[in-house]
Amino acid sequence: MKRTNLIIYMLVAMLLIAGCTGKNDLADVAEQSNGMYECTYAGEKHKFLVCFPENKTDGMPLIIMLHGYAAGPEAFRSQTHMDKDACEKGYVVIYAGSAEAGWNSGMGDYERDDVGYLEAIVKYAGEEFGCSSDNVFAAGFSNGGFMIQRLASDSDAFKAVVCVAGMMPKAVWENKKETADISLLEIYGTKDEVVPMKLTGTADSSINPAIEDVMQYWIDANSLTETEEVSLSDRSTLTKATSPSGSNAVWTVIIDEGRHSWPEEQFAGFNTNQLILEFFESYKNNG
Repeated sequence: MKRTNLIIYMLVAMLLIAGCTGKNDLADVAEQSNGMYECTYAGEKHKFLVCFPENKTDGMPLIIMLHGYAAGPEAFRSQTHMDKDACEKGYVVIYAGSAEAGWNSGMGDYERDDVGYLEAIVKYAGEEFGCSSDNVFAAGFSNGGFMIQRLASDSDAFKAVVCVAGMMPKAVWENKKETADISLLEIYGTKDEVVPMKLTGTADSSINPAIEDVMQYWIDANSLTETEEVSLSDRSTLTKATSPSGSNAVWTVIIDEGRHSWPEEQFAGFNTNQLILEFFESYKNNG
């Protein structure tokens, strides 16, 4: 072997042994304190906050939480307390932080790879924490909810997702696929001016699709044929669309007079975290 080729071979081997990070992986991951991690993805810096169940096991289900605009992991944790409820059920909860003030949900530069970043977190959680690759879930609020709609459209990494007070951006709508294989729960209020609705007429002046059309798309794309309506309270109604096989579902919760916020039980009449976890548990792979 020539000397030049030998040097190249040795360099490549050293990189492999050192665990060279691929272009679609998190880089420079470092735990700071109290479960907060810093990393880079595609040259951009991020933070994410990891919360573990008391008893760690292999194959733990994972929930990725996506904050609203100008928030962050700590603020979203304080707002929802999802880790308190989910970790008791054995879930790992990761509050992901966007590189900028908001997620690239398709409202602006559609090419910024926040989908890849979130998929990289899922991969990292599997490799470093032993999380299941079959039971990966996500929930987001507001701009994080917009990002949930893009994740459901553009990623195959998630078993089921929840969009709270979010809508589907026009760019995602225009790039949607004819078929889908994902369960989705949408929660919104009738006085949420961010979510375009036929019900209130706000869709008439929006460039983004009406939430009613978005939910019908998910029902049709998943080939769901059966519906059931459940009263959660005097103010809130849950509609479940399912299939005979029960593999996927689309749930829609409409809160009368609800505004653009994470629903509070004393107003909406149901516990948001418990409903989300019931949804995830219904479609979790227990095999």
